[in-house]
Amino acid sequence: DHLTGKFRGMAHNSCNLKFKKPHFLPVFVHNLSGYDTHLFIKMFGLNNETIKVIPNNEERYISYTIEVERGVKIRFLDSLKFMASSLDKLAKNLSPDQFRHTSKFYQGEKLELLLKKGVYPYDY
Repeated sequence: DHLTGKFRGMAHNSCNLKFKKPHFLPVFVHNLSGYDTHLFIKMFGLNNETIKVIPNNEERYISYTIEVERGVKIRFLDSLKFMASSLDKLAKNLSPDQFRHTSKFYQGEKLELLLKKGVYPYDY
């Protein structure tokens, strides 16, 4: 790493020079612009994290970035802005064999549970 001096691994000179350290880690949350945003902001605000917001209006945010450590930033983005459909419909567009990474860890009934819409406890 040209900034820290840590050894990253063997690389050709041309590949080594093309290496760029990401400025942030993206975290996608479906319908983040809705109410969930306020819960996240409130939680991070309790820890006195630095929060930078890109607002859509006073109540809804397009994205926000939190610096959790010096130079380490997490950017929260709304996946609904990229895929304008419910998660249920998006998941139904995929066949079970297209969940390659999920099926490495879960099989059978557990995988079936993960691939269907869950129950949300609205009454609790």
